[in-house]
Amino acid sequence: MAGMPPPPLPQLGESFASQYYGLLCSDDANKMHDFYSEHSTMILVIDEVPAESATGIGQIRELISRLSVTIETTAIHTLECEENPNGVLLVVSGFVKIKDTVECRKFVHSMYLAPYQEGYFIKSDILHIITHDHQVPHELKPVAPITSKDIDPRFYSEHPPPVTDNGNLDESAVKRFERLMSLEVNVSGRDDLQNQPIVSEPPTAQEKASSSNSSGVANADENMDALEIEEPVAVQEEFSQVSNRSILCTSNLMFAMIFS
Repeated sequence: MAGMPPPPLPQLGESFASQYYGLLCSDDANKMHDFYSEHSTMILVIDEVPAESATGIGQIRELISRLSVTIETTAIHTLECEENPNGVLLVVSGFVKIKDTVECRKFVHSMYLAPYQEGYFIKSDILHIITHDHQVPHELKPVAPITSKDIDPRFYSEHPPPVTDNGNLDESAVKRFERLMSLEVNVSGRDDLQNQPIVSEPPTAQEKASSSNSSGVANADENMDALEIEEPVAVQEEFSQVSNRSILCTSNLMFAMIFS
């Protein structure tokens, strides 16, 4: 990597994203962990599934290997790249096509690229895949698959930073990020519990008698109940549209808190 300065910021984000997702959807996806180091942390959030976290190359390799076998292609929709004294924040949104199906799902991926020598490695990232099926806009083209030999060595190395090296990241920033990553997993877990269906227990004999006595009132309220049931459906349909924007805002806020 010596003698190869990093590209300008806009090109850096585009180049990194195209190579990262190009390798993810290739036959060399088993080498994705070379974008990371032993200091790296990854969180995978898939709707309706408990969030998973991985720390270090071994755990990240296992997490990505399970993810890559389900993804056939990736298309990038938006890309935001922001530099700060400690590294680069990259936020990518787009679509992934699931293998052996016609399903396409939205994703939002927030990555913090920490500088190391003349290049970068992924210090931490959060990948959120939204499980609702979506139609990919026609103007979006899938990222072309590539091999590990085609990766810019400033982004990818078979010899990642040593365990004792955090890149140029301040130690206090590392600790703040680790706390926030832990909080993200805990919040996702609580959301999973809140989204679980409520299973009601069978009514007792006393409840059945009470229900029978009040059947007249229940029949009178049937029309009102039908109206009340329709509202949550509309709210649920709008949630995925709102969540995409909120994830982008949350990612930027989270990284701003780390380096404040």
